[in-house]
Amino acid sequence: MNAKAKYRELCRTNADIPLSSQDWWLDWSAGEENWDVVVAERDGRIEAALPYVVEKRAGMRRLGMPPQGSLTLGAWVRARETSGVAEKLDREKELVAELIRKLPPFDLFSAWMHWKHSYVAPFSQQDFKADVFYTHVLPLSPDFRTVESGFRESVVRDAGRAEAALRVSDAPDMERLYSLAAQRIGANEAAPSTLAQALALDEICERRGCRRMWFAEDARGRVHAVLYIVWDCDTAYLLMSGEAPLLRTSGAKALLLREAIRFACRNVRYFDFRTKTPDPEDRPCQSFGARPAPNIRITKYGGGRLAAFASRIKRSIAGSSRV
Repeated sequence: MNAKAKYRELCRTNADIPLSSQDWWLDWSAGEENWDVVVAERDGRIEAALPYVVEKRAGMRRLGMPPQGSLTLGAWVRARETSGVAEKLDREKELVAELIRKLPPFDLFSAWMHWKHSYVAPFSQQDFKADVFYTHVLPLSPDFRTVESGFRESVVRDAGRAEAALRVSDAPDMERLYSLAAQRIGANEAAPSTLAQALALDEICERRGCRRMWFAEDARGRVHAVLYIVWDCDTAYLLMSGEAPLLRTSGAKALLLREAIRFACRNVRYFDFRTKTPDPEDRPCQSFGARPAPNIRITKYGGGRLAAFASRIKRSIAGSSRV
């Protein structure tokens, strides 16, 4: 059994693998033939894995993120009880270093690490560059009222005002949702880039029971806002959302986020707003009580033309700075 087949079995038996690192998500986001994985095993069991998408363009080989659905795609390490933090980090460093050694040759490697697996030392020691960005994550509780008590007054006010004027529906209608969410797709690298791809993902997620959508509309049937989440064993991710440009003052977005968070409280432990920003301060997300969590982008140029090009750029910048 090759590494990819073993990884598929791992995904079937380990619920803690982040959503966009799971084999079925990669099949959708990259295509079954366009991704692979390296694994580190001990006593015949996978202890760590690093899936990656392979892209060949203009004679260059790039490893990393898929062209769509790119939430995160870093190293996964099996959780294990250890005697202390130092032992845990030593084990993780050893396993991830092995994964890096097993990667095939590349011109460029670029991937975003999940905030639950953000230990970058093994990558830094192998000359990978680490750029720190932030998503914003809201810790949840089965008691929604506890979570809601952390909302700012402005959120409570907007959601209440919208609730009095709008109707919330969760009846599935991806074509209707995508028509509004598509206005923001260009800035949302994790979202499906076409309606066909959105419909395909929705069908898969419906079958697996890991998606939900909401609409806020008024008495005239105008949709003010839409929202779509997906989830894994402990985190819900805000994958798509949108607002009608002329109806943004209705408070509909706050209302739908409140409903999504209420739903997530019954199913998972965290709500990830997926902000991916260099600034840990994000007022809209913090108004719901979310906290910054590191989304680290790791990159490295291998041999070949990309490395030579990057080297020329660096020399050019260095020369300009001396003038």
